[in-house]
Formats: sequence, C-alpha cells, structure tokens
Amino acid sequence: MKLIILALTTVLLTGCTAQRITCWSETTGQINYMGGFDNETRTTYVVDVADGVRDFYPKKNCQLLTDV
Repeated sequence: MKLIILALTTVLLTGCTAQRITCWSETTGQINYMGGFDNETRTTYVVDVADGVRDFYPKKNCQLLTDV
C-alpha cells in the first residue's frame, strides 16, 4: 500500500512541476508541438525527441502553459 501511495505521489509531483509549451506555425496556424520541453535559450525552446535528436521552437511561436 505504501508503495502505491509513493508511486502516485511521484507521478503527481512530476506532472505538476513539468513546464509545458504549445507551439504553432505562423503561416498555417497549425500546432506543431504540444508538451514539455527539456531546455530553453533566450529565443528558443529545446525538445529532446529521441537520443541525439532535438527540435527547436522559436519562443515567439510558443506559449508557455502554467498550471493553475
């Protein structure tokens, strides 16, 4: 029982602390990415898609989502 409570607490805390973004294309308005990001620079958000593969999204095309 303690293990289940510990696992649920870990999942909840991890979900609450992760910052998430939504990024879209200026030309089509289509959402290109929605989810957490791994790093950020002054102008971009960095998303590690797979081992050694990264995507970069301009901050001007993204909205930082905040938890309520």
